[in-house]
Amino acid sequence: MDVSIGADVIGTDGKLGEVQGVIVDARSEKVTELVVKHGGLFSGNARLVPLASVTRAEGDQIHVDLDKQHFDILNGFTEEGVRGPDPDYVGPPDADQQGTHQGNFEFRTTWAMGSMGGLGTSGKPLGYPGGEQLAPDFSQRPAVVAGTPVLAADGEKVGEVGEFAATADTGTPQRLTMKTGFLFKKETELPADWIKAVTDDGILLHVEKSEVEALAEKG
Repeated sequence: MDVSIGADVIGTDGKLGEVQGVIVDARSEKVTELVVKHGGLFSGNARLVPLASVTRAEGDQIHVDLDKQHFDILNGFTEEGVRGPDPDYVGPPDADQQGTHQGNFEFRTTWAMGSMGGLGTSGKPLGYPGGEQLAPDFSQRPAVVAGTPVLAADGEKVGEVGEFAATADTGTPQRLTMKTGFLFKKETELPADWIKAVTDDGILLHVEKSEVEALAEKG
């Protein structure tokens, strides 16, 4: 019983949407949630459906134990919600200081000054920018959708995800197809055991580019 990108998601009272992508746990490398798009082509939203809600998968349909009312209150999906640290993030003034951490000193200084100098007590201490990472790297959860880059062992892009499927009970990746070419994209099925990791940059394989290209040529 596999769940795959593009499948219809059927709730207890009708169709809820389609699988737009999946969320992968960075530690276990297994799918934990489905990104389910509902609504029209341009007005649709996406919500995160726990893999544990899947009751069965039949062909192009995935059945879940949710009705529309419960589906509507699930967490929404945004790229920012599953990505890693903001590369443009600038930390507080003490972040780059060597030796003893100066955070408590900086905070006490700001608090003591109150509104003097325009610092105030509202907002972030010392006014450093937002975008800070609120969770450790290992808990970041990459998203896999159609078009996600497929990377060779050295990190070079060799194609894009066409189809991606995982088992409904364990979330283990079972099927991966790769699209190549610019206009008429050729699709090649890659062995699932070629997947080394799912990262924010794409699906990383543990084989070299030459081996991927050789398989694509055979197909």
